[in-house]
Amino acid sequence: MTIDKKVDVIILSWDRAEDTKKAIISAVEQQNIDLNVYVVDQGSKIECVQDIETLVNEYPNVHLQKNITNTGVPEGRNQASELGNGDYIVSLDNDAEFLTAFELEKVVKAYDTRPKTAVIAFNIKRFGTESNDESSWSYGLSSVDWSNRDFFTTRFVGAGHAIRRSAFEQVNGYDNSLFFLHEEVDLSRRFINLGYEIEYLHNIGVGHKVSAEHRVAWNAGRWTYHARNKTYLSLKLKSPMLSVVFHSFLLQIDGLKKGMPIDTLKATYAGFKMYQKNKFYFNLAECAFNPDSEEYYRKYTPGADGSVPTRILRRIKGIIK
Repeated sequence: MTIDKKVDVIILSWDRAEDTKKAIISAVEQQNIDLNVYVVDQGSKIECVQDIETLVNEYPNVHLQKNITNTGVPEGRNQASELGNGDYIVSLDNDAEFLTAFELEKVVKAYDTRPKTAVIAFNIKRFGTESNDESSWSYGLSSVDWSNRDFFTTRFVGAGHAIRRSAFEQVNGYDNSLFFLHEEVDLSRRFINLGYEIEYLHNIGVGHKVSAEHRVAWNAGRWTYHARNKTYLSLKLKSPMLSVVFHSFLLQIDGLKKGMPIDTLKATYAGFKMYQKNKFYFNLAECAFNPDSEEYYRKYTPGADGSVPTRILRRIKGIIK
């Protein structure tokens, strides 16, 4: 019996035609769900687009939007989400597949009993194995100890997750200006500030292939996006100015250790400029902590406990070790 809730699966494609087609089929084969799949191509080679389009045309509930260039992860996800109207938006990496044909049915059933949950984070496995995908584990907890438990968290991972559409539309989706990296951190904080919860559910899973094609390395641009976006978000999310200065200092030390001091300085400056450009569009209620959201954040963020001096020393040790 089909569950009376609609699910939109969104997939961003950028070459990787064979992997992308398998991701699409994995979504189409989900059972007991009123389902649409929205694929946004981010400027793939023409032969890749044609290959994906041939598959898409076989399914009436699969739709392809073709961009001329790569618009970035957050804008691509926003674009794909806007194409649908499902109750829940499930994002699947183009090199990932659902573990079974009933993962989305589990998503809908989970949301039915969790009215305050904005995001369900999935259990991400290395494709074809029972091993955790460590590249998709960013919860500050041991994956060995925690990957098979359910827990509340303050973030989620892009490779596989679900978002309640009503919450997504309430915050106007992702911040397009981030382009790449930390878009989930930003969205999570804004959800939490509005009273929503984020939960990792171990029994909902995808297998992630971690394809090398188009994966950005730290020494090939990733660090620049990291430093820029970290700076931007510390300002956007209303961190106290002393905290902004402190974390900026640690960022410079980390950049020096990685042999990229000039790149780090340039990226930090770009982050400040990006904030100046966009600050007029921010919703204060989404961006600023309130007593309830601060309590949630402290409770479910590993390492956020303790006094201010304790947290400062912990951060310094994490950089210089």
